[in-house]
Amino acid sequence: MTNSLFERGLSRREFIGGVAGLGLLAACRPAGTAQAPSNQGTAGQPKRGGTLYWYLPDDPPDLDPHMQTTSSLQWICGLVYNGLLKYDIRPGNPPGSPGANTPVPDLAESWEQTDPLTYVFRLRRGVRFHDGTELTAEDAAFSLNRIRTRDPQFQRAYAFEPVEAAEAVDRYTLQVRMREPYAAFINPVAAAYTRIGPKRVIEERGDMKQVMVGTGPYRLKEYRRGVRFVFERNPDYFSAPLPYVETIEIRIIPDASAQLAAFTAGQLDIYTPANVDEFENLRRSIPGLQSLVFSRAEMNGIGLNVRRKPFDDIRVRQALWYAIDQEEVIKVVWRGQGYKHRAVPPALGDWAVPYEQLPLSDSPNYEKARQLLKDAGYPDGFEFECKTVYRYTQKEAQVVAEQLKRIGVRMNIADVEYGAFLNARNRGDFEAIAFALAPFGDIEDFTYALFHTRASRNFGGWGSPDLDRMFEEARREMDVQKRKELYARIQRELATRCYILDLPRSNGFEVWRPYVKDWVPAENPERGLAFHYVWLDK
Repeated sequence: MTNSLFERGLSRREFIGGVAGLGLLAACRPAGTAQAPSNQGTAGQPKRGGTLYWYLPDDPPDLDPHMQTTSSLQWICGLVYNGLLKYDIRPGNPPGSPGANTPVPDLAESWEQTDPLTYVFRLRRGVRFHDGTELTAEDAAFSLNRIRTRDPQFQRAYAFEPVEAAEAVDRYTLQVRMREPYAAFINPVAAAYTRIGPKRVIEERGDMKQVMVGTGPYRLKEYRRGVRFVFERNPDYFSAPLPYVETIEIRIIPDASAQLAAFTAGQLDIYTPANVDEFENLRRSIPGLQSLVFSRAEMNGIGLNVRRKPFDDIRVRQALWYAIDQEEVIKVVWRGQGYKHRAVPPALGDWAVPYEQLPLSDSPNYEKARQLLKDAGYPDGFEFECKTVYRYTQKEAQVVAEQLKRIGVRMNIADVEYGAFLNARNRGDFEAIAFALAPFGDIEDFTYALFHTRASRNFGGWGSPDLDRMFEEARREMDVQKRKELYARIQRELATRCYILDLPRSNGFEVWRPYVKDWVPAENPERGLAFHYVWLDK
């Protein structure tokens, strides 16, 4: 089966329906909808040149594209690196659209599944890294094998666990062999986290933590930690005439009020409002401002470390869940512009079991919560610490802390510096931790990635042998409908076990200046791809 279906413009969801009987790709991506961009006129003929100004809310811990999954790094990786495949993020394909959910060629000109366990990718010829060396299948094989390294630093290893080996057949042909059928394989290949780096540079340096050497439309020109990144146009980019903007300057602005002030003062060209009030105020105050509202495919919650008491007791975890009022969180944090969910967000469409159909959906229920605590031996409640960082679920956690007081439980918020927060999360150094995760390519990124006992993102000792067996069965199941049924069972189990106290999400908001043309917001982590087509009409 070649990628010809994709080349005809079929979305991933259409592709799934068309090939289910053949037992091929059983994938899923966000199925939410986006409001059409406001004030969108005819863009006209793209112009080359100019400097575009954007921002990051924090510095990446380091620059290695195969180790880090932090949003701040992945957004800029989209400027510098390419994958074998990518999702078709371009003008006209907003978040949740069929186009934005369709894998298309990137460094691979084509691909095919030659048998149930083998995939072959044929690479573009003449593609060069920013240091002038040519990209080959050896680089691609090296990168895929490196990403699946069984080490806590490699956060995406779980996505390629079924891979037996990636190897270069010749200079421009890559073969990937599986140990067993893997329904989701093409999705993680196309996801923004799967970048191809230069084998020679990584072997010489040991990692890519301090340098960025990709094949993408932009090259790193300057990096001042805590201040800014500056990227310059790559004149040798293989997808000419892209890109159009000459320079992209990305400033590091941790403080939310400073971000808003910088955009209001005209120092930034693109901005993500914090909530609907801020969004509407900007639309009213800046003439011609373009904007988009879209449904986020993200999870949000407070992870409980089951390696530590009392969270090893399911009754305690369920008691905390029964004290949470998601509607109140939506009202207080998101001004009513949000939606309830458990492990799998509703933006994944019919892959997500509706909130009301899951166990324990009668939360909040303080009577049940108090009884569960009493049964577990905590009639007077208890006290614990929840680590947070300003950008990850901190406001939601503060509301939850007040809600837990209603059942006699005191959750103390510990605000942690971003890098230290990530280290603590990845090592499991917490009693509880408030965090969010963005979509990576498949429903298993919200489930298997966290709750399989061997998963590289299992931060809190979650899962069990019986749940592992369910995950592994779902990975091997190539029939779409059967796979959905398996994941419905998994979602019911996760809702019952309460490893993570799921919290609601808000809609996504984006605004940009009227002279910024052909900009299209993209789901995290693929936002960097949106810069490929943008141009400035000024």
